[in-house]
Amino acid sequence: MTNHKISSGWFPISTAVLMLVFWILYAVFLPMQEPYVNWVLDSDWTWVNVIGFVGSLMGIFALNSVYSVLNSEKTSDYIGYTIGISGVVILTAILFFEAFILKGIAIQSPEIINLNSGFYQENSFKIANLSGGLLLTIGALILGVSMVKRKIFKRWKVVMFMIACPTFGIVIMPGNVRLLGVLLYSISLIAIGVEMNKKTDANKT
Repeated sequence: MTNHKISSGWFPISTAVLMLVFWILYAVFLPMQEPYVNWVLDSDWTWVNVIGFVGSLMGIFALNSVYSVLNSEKTSDYIGYTIGISGVVILTAILFFEAFILKGIAIQSPEIINLNSGFYQENSFKIANLSGGLLLTIGALILGVSMVKRKIFKRWKVVMFMIACPTFGIVIMPGNVRLLGVLLYSISLIAIGVEMNKKTDANKT
């Protein structure tokens, strides 16, 4: 059972790589200097955002893998895990909407696809968008403190992950801050995933 839990290090690695690739492709292929509706209507919009959706989806399994390695019976850790998973699920749902639904809306009603107006400024959407990052951050902080105390992974990896989640996940952060957060998020999860796989290999020998 323990070997199976630790061997899932490929989930943190996959979500990290996919999310980093998503952000790079987003900047390279989409017309960032044009109005947002033109991004959505661009021929590259769907496939780029599908990569982001899959990357975020892998984040659910990644957080589950990390919690499994923590193997904690503390109620606070379980609450942190549940909160964090909830945040990732919300962010994944938003990416699903943007990857598979938003373009159809843009074709039918392009006038409402505006980051500064329309449904993007509706309180319900803003709350959902913000709550995903906040919940991920709270969960990461709770689990991160526990992992540091129990020395589950090297301290720098966990601390980097704890810093990355709010800078990357909270959508009100400036673009440059979020970009730094994505980089920290990817580096920390790749490093954590590699360490998990090394432990698996060590247990097999």
